Amino acid sequence: MVEEHPKDHWLIDLLGAITCGFLVGAFQEISADSDEYIHENFIRCVVLAVGSYSAMALLLPTWKSRPFHRMPNWVLIVVLGSVIFYFCIHLVDTVT
Repeated sequence: MVEEHPKDHWLIDLLGAITCGFLVGAFQEISADSDEYIHENFIRCVVLAVGSYSAMALLLPTWKSRPFHRMPNWVLIVVLGSVIFYFCIHLVDTVT
């Protein structure tokens, strides 16, 4: 039986989201630049990733009725944070 996650675990979710965002952003930028390190691009990509995952970690406890209330918070943070990051990274590249 899957237990529901209480809302008081938001700090653990936030720290996990920050860590996940840093790792995903760093990996994305390292693989996108083909072994060429550009400091500004790396910082931009990591900040967008950390912001995307952190936003989901902070917004998740405020949802009164989640569509998947039995699903663990970390799964929703990873999936929805990845969707936000995908749109952010392509929107920023398109706009700039």
